This record gives sequence, structure tokens and C-alpha cells, in this order.
Amino acid sequence: MSKKTYLIPSFSRVIPSKQTRKLANQATLGRSLEDFDNYGDWFFYGHVDPVQRYLHLFGMLTGTLLYLHSIITLINQQWLILVIELILATFLFYGTGVLSHIIYDKGASKSDPKFWSVTFKVVVYINLLTLVGRFDKVFREYVEKYPFTREDYQLIEVDKLGIWKTIFK
Repeated sequence: MSKKTYLIPSFSRVIPSKQTRKLANQATLGRSLEDFDNYGDWFFYGHVDPVQRYLHLFGMLTGTLLYLHSIITLINQQWLILVIELILATFLFYGTGVLSHIIYDKGASKSDPKFWSVTFKVVVYINLLTLVGRFDKVFREYVEKYPFTREDYQLIEVDKLGIWKTIFK
């Protein structure tokens, strides 16, 4: 039985260097909306790095849990705590993703606010694919549709151990 492999950018790092940030920035900014069939596909293109995806997922899950907890706080009429929870939940849900882009690709993956409804669905979809371990399968189909992704992101095929070796270089 062959080992499961994953496509990841060769420059994906937990602690990015100036060079890896430059490569991520170039990959992300290297394509315009016109290179894709739709805005959602363009937005997906900016979210192929596994480190960034897991930071997005962390933010979505913790933010959602805090939003849910804020319902209890509302029922208990703890107004100050409610305001703090809502601010913190919003920061976790959205801010973690924004910070990950600032850290890893110099903030290159900026989306137009008028496409919020599209980007929200795509980022939740990406997060859920990451959560259940299906991102690579969908990503491979994406790379078939947009083969330039392989070169732009310098994708390499690695097993699980190879992911860790790559991101902790």
C-alpha cells in the first residue's frame, strides 16, 4: 500500500523567513482575477498554504465557540462580558486569518469587501475541508483546473512527515 501524499508549497513555514514571505507574496499576487473562472476560485488560490489554513481554522473554531458561549452570556445579561466576548470572537474568527496573511504573505490576499458573501463561504469551505482532511483531494482537482498553481506555489508532493519537515525548516 502506498503512502498518502499531499501537495504543499515548498516555501510553507511555521516561522516564515524574509525569502519565504517574498515567495508567498509573489505567488499570491502573481495572478489576477482574470486568470480564474470566478472570484471564489481566485480567493481559494490565496489559501493553499497549510500553515495559513490551520491558522484560519483555529480562528474559525475558537471564534465560533466564543460566539456560541456569548448566547449564554446574553441570557445571563452579563453585558460587559458579552461585549468583550463578541469583540474577541470577531477578532478570532476574522482577525486570525487576516494576521496569518500579514505574517505569511505580507497581506497579499486582500479580498474586496463587496465580495464578502463569496469569500466567507469559500473560507468556511476551505476550513471545513481542512478540518475533515479532505482539502488535498479538492486541491488536486483545483490544480488540474488551474495548472499554473503548481508552478506559482512551487508545489511539492510529500507524506505527513514531509509536511512537518517542510514547515519546520
